[in-house]
Amino acid sequence: MILFKEESKEKILSGLKWQTRKLWDRPRAKEGSEHLIYLRPPMTGEKPFARILIKRVWRQRLGDMTAEEARAEGYPTIKAFLEQFQKINSRKVKGNLRETVVYCVEFQLVEKFL
Repeated sequence: MILFKEESKEKILSGLKWQTRKLWDRPRAKEGSEHLIYLRPPMTGEKPFARILIKRVWRQRLGDMTAEEARAEGYPTIKAFLEQFQKINSRKVKGNLRETVVYCVEFQLVEKFL
């Protein structure tokens, strides 16, 4: 299971988002595995909105992110992505945002549940 904010749902379902960056202590997704994806925070009885196939998992310093990766996240620029990442993760990010190391997950939409 992977959780996403509401604003990511339409981006994923429309094909505008196929990467995500997470502040995980350890990888929670494995290349080649399939995951159901839910909105965060999960609500009791909530159903997943899609199933994805994990294509690639790697670690990255946010300051090393490319413009192409920002677009894969569903944002027009790195700056736009970093602003939203900071807003979503403000309690978890300590120190310089660009020095923060995250797990990156590239995925492919397999099935939509509407």
